[in-house]
Amino acid sequence: MSDPKKIFGQILQSIRIQKGLTQGQLGEKIGLTNKAISAWEAGTRGPDINDLFKLVEALGVSADYLLGRSDNPKVSKARKPQEG
Repeated sequence: MSDPKKIFGQILQSIRIQKGLTQGQLGEKIGLTNKAISAWEAGTRGPDINDLFKLVEALGVSADYLLGRSDNPKVSKARKPQEG
């Protein structure tokens, strides 16, 4: 079985490049450093749930697509988690 972090990293890098963003630019969009994006793309770390939501919003793709669970990048109307 493939490593989910590596699959996520490959998909993230592909989408980022398709959108014409550098790691630094994507990091700025979601409030993180390019080092965090680099670690995700390398598959050495994965995002926490809050950062995953930020990525979905910034890149305009579904979480299932980012996680390699769907071939459909379209975002469906989803509820944001309630704070508290």
